[in-house]
Amino acid sequence: MARRTIGALIAVVALVGVSGCSVQHYDPPTKGISNTNTDRPLEGDAVFGMPITIPGERVVIVPFVVEEQKYLFEDRDPYTRGGYASARMVTAAPLERRVRWHNAVFHDLASGEQWPLLQRRGVVASMAMLGAYNVQDREPETHGLCFIATMEDTDDNKVLNDRDAAVAIVTDAQGRGARMVMPANVQILSQRYDPTLRALFFDVLRDTNANGTFDNGDLSEPWVYELGSDGPAHAIVGSAMEERVRGLVGRTEASQAAQRAAK
Repeated sequence: MARRTIGALIAVVALVGVSGCSVQHYDPPTKGISNTNTDRPLEGDAVFGMPITIPGERVVIVPFVVEEQKYLFEDRDPYTRGGYASARMVTAAPLERRVRWHNAVFHDLASGEQWPLLQRRGVVASMAMLGAYNVQDREPETHGLCFIATMEDTDDNKVLNDRDAAVAIVTDAQGRGARMVMPANVQILSQRYDPTLRALFFDVLRDTNANGTFDNGDLSEPWVYELGSDGPAHAIVGSAMEERVRGLVGRTEASQAAQRAAK
């Protein structure tokens, strides 16, 4: 009797196993950003996303992206290619989000006026709302917006991704007056906003070893941009002070360049 019971159990388990093996799992395709090449039209569907509100303002941000179907094992984020900035990018902005857009449209709900963020092809990688939020007994106050975007094919491979330069574009609280506030050949590794000073601080990477790419051999430096300023962002530590301080520890620009060249 016991043998019959055990045999029946084995048969049931075997049947379940065979049935389980016959079940095929279907992973439906999802949508993701299309590869952003620079030499031909982008392939895919041009889509406008759900509007994003700006605290204290009557203007909304409408994301725009060209996207295509992504099946199992397909790259769903072709912008990320192991670039140095993408791996290290951090932020301390109050309302910041990682995005993958090809542009954005601002829409004034009061007047109906509309205008785009970018005036040329690019990839918007992050957006931060800059202001005084979560302050007791005060309404949320937005001071400005900051977008990190890639628009220059700095490694000359005809594709925009995180191996290329990534720069800051700053607007006022309503998304007006967009300005690229730093050179087009740098990458931003991190940013922080101080609402009291109304200043944006950046950790900026330049191709200091002049090898045509952004990598671990390059040196970063702190920059600052004050909201409302007519000038660009700039390095906080001047070149003379930089050499003086580095010289105190025997790490002059010449010695560092020689060490990097020897690697």
